[in-house]
Amino acid sequence: MRFLFPLIAGWIVGLACTAPASALDIDPARTTSVMVTRDAMHYHQSSKEAGWEEVAAANNTGWSAPRADTVDNFAPDHAQWLRIPVSNPSDVRGEYRLEIRWPFTESLQMRMLRREGFGPLLGTGSASAQDPLRTINKNVGFPFELAPGETASIYLRIVDPYFQYLPMFVWTADDYHRHAETRLILLSIAVGVLAVMVLYNAFLFLFTRDRMYLAYTNTVFSTLFLALAFSGLGQRLIWSEFDWLADNAYPIAASYAFFSVTLFFRLFVGLKQHGGWVLKANNFILCVWLVSLVANLIGLHGVGMGIAGLFGPFMTAVGMISVVYVWRRGNVTAKYFVIAWTPVTLSTTYSILPFSPWRLIWRCWTME
Repeated sequence: MRFLFPLIAGWIVGLACTAPASALDIDPARTTSVMVTRDAMHYHQSSKEAGWEEVAAANNTGWSAPRADTVDNFAPDHAQWLRIPVSNPSDVRGEYRLEIRWPFTESLQMRMLRREGFGPLLGTGSASAQDPLRTINKNVGFPFELAPGETASIYLRIVDPYFQYLPMFVWTADDYHRHAETRLILLSIAVGVLAVMVLYNAFLFLFTRDRMYLAYTNTVFSTLFLALAFSGLGQRLIWSEFDWLADNAYPIAASYAFFSVTLFFRLFVGLKQHGGWVLKANNFILCVWLVSLVANLIGLHGVGMGIAGLFGPFMTAVGMISVVYVWRRGNVTAKYFVIAWTPVTLSTTYSILPFSPWRLIWRCWTME
């Protein structure tokens, strides 16, 4: 039964990292949260040197509706811009938070453009390691206010060489704080469960010297590391003073988690006894994740996350087919692996899709 605990923890992490949005309305008296869709924003690309006033002065020149849910940086020496018009239709002042989820970016900056001009600059990302917004919550919550009846525009400047999927929500300030507290509770429960599992299985290995417990301890630890990196709890509670880990934790954790799960599957079902294409596929997947992990450890994130994005969905599919194949061949332990680790593996695969080159290939093929 202990192999089923990661399933529960994975569900809790998923619930904590995603939450449904309500109707598209930012009246502070009625709004809980509003999802910012593609229809509510405009997109622009410029050189990195272009200033805020220069981009805003372009008005509609060079601006267009986004044609995809990702911010695709085809030219790494360029900056991507998003403009989001917002208004407060009520007769009371509104305090809001623009929540941007999973911003694994080099630089993510926001400014409000009002009638009197641009407001103060707010920023986060790996280029601003000391920024408090990033240490509190992996989901950035940029604050802004709107006077009664006021209309303004939010400008976002994004610099990153990867493909970014950035879900955005506008919350009233009070509702955002309640949402963050609930999310923190759910994440704390998940992390606590995983931490207890790591310690429990580590002690079992020390007393029994069974390498299966060692492999399982490593696998659960990699899941714990990924949950800490993905949620921002690790940055908040553990490595906030270590800039290198703050900037590299997520890509390392993603590769490490995939490598550990693949290795555990190999040992758990006794893959060497089956041989054939299943063993060869497992050898290939292990080698690819090892290369990705090493690349991320030495700072080559373009290579490490490129490998993860390019091969991740394919290797996940091959891995799950291998598990089902071994199960159908009479290996009962493979069934427990499927039940326990499928949700965790699929959710981890989903988390690396924003970096997937398949998005670029598909968009080039369809000429979007």
